Parts: sequence; C-alpha cells; structure tokens
Amino acid sequence: MRSKSIDKNVSEFRDGLNKGFRYFGLLATDLGAYGKDIGHNLVDLLTELTKEKGDYKIGLRNINPYHLNDMFEQLRPFFASGKIWFLSSAAESGSNRILKLMRRQYTIQEYIKCFRILNKEYPNIFLSTQLMVGFPTETNEDFQITKQLTNAVKFDWVEVYTFSPANGTTASTMSGQVPEKIKTARFRQLYRKTIFQHPHRKMRQLFCL
Repeated sequence: MRSKSIDKNVSEFRDGLNKGFRYFGLLATDLGAYGKDIGHNLVDLLTELTKEKGDYKIGLRNINPYHLNDMFEQLRPFFASGKIWFLSSAAESGSNRILKLMRRQYTIQEYIKCFRILNKEYPNIFLSTQLMVGFPTETNEDFQITKQLTNAVKFDWVEVYTFSPANGTTASTMSGQVPEKIKTARFRQLYRKTIFQHPHRKMRQLFCL
C-alpha cells in the first residue's frame, strides 16, 4: 500500500481550483485505507482539502465497506457540508456467507445501516456500488439475497459483474465453482433489475454537468 502525501494531494487540488475545475475525485484501490502507511487517514485528508475556499465538489471512489463503517461517524460532517457529491462502496454480495468467504470483514447489515443513513440524511450524494454474481458456492438463495439488497438501499448506480477466477487466488481453487451458464443467467437477472429499478435521476444530472 502506498499513499500520496496530504501536501501533494492539497497541491494538486489547489492547482485544479486555480484552473477553474469544480468536480474532483479521490481515487484508490481502497480509498478507505488511505494514509495508513503514512500516519494519516481519509478524514485527515478531507479535513485539509475542505479548508480550501471555492465552489467545488469532491467524489470518493472505492471505499471498502469495512472502512466506511469504521469511520462513518467521522465522515458525516463532510457529507453534511455539501462538498461530497459522489461515493462508491462495493457491497459485492448481499449474503453474509459469501462475504465471509470473500474475507470482506463486514456484514451486509453494517453496509445497509450506513447506506440507509446516506439515503435519508444526505440524498444529494450520488451513491454507487458493485455486485458480484457467481462467487464459488453461491446458491440461488445467496443470489436472491443479493437481489434484495437493491430493495433495501437506494443506489444511483449499480455495476454488476460475474466472478472470474484469477490465478493464485484461493477462490480460483475452491470447490463449488458456479457453472458459466448459471453465472450468466444471474448476471442478466440482476443487471436488468438494477437498470429498470430506478430512473437514475442523478445519473442524468451527472451527464449534464
């Protein structure tokens, strides 16, 4: 893990502001882990960035739900400030059994709790997630629970993808690999559900910026 220093981030942010940019994104493989290698965290970074004056918005991309849950109360002042326009956090599955096999270190109940607060108290934040189908041993019951997640929480965008084994990973050699035909069928079901479930009002607004 390697984090860019807070000073470097602030310098790039100021440069963008001086050039007239209004929308910014903090990008990482896991933004929630930011700063752990340099003695800081995401809250420290946002504290420094939001000291800058101006009409701007900041997007938070790829916060692992484990970290989102852990620092949620510390992040709420930034959500309430109106400076955060986007947040993505990959749920991956609605099934706690599958999440445990993925070693995701959170429960779906913790995830839902955070996102329901975001839905209710900060409705202007664009919320995005990722859902995977076909992880090894996934049953139809697990899949149905994942489908129900999109009823429990209102997302503005959902990316659906299928499990694909990567060489050297534990999951690639697990027993109970889901047949490709079943993975494809589940992908299509979930994709159709997420596309037609909500009008994606915020997405239309985003494309008009």
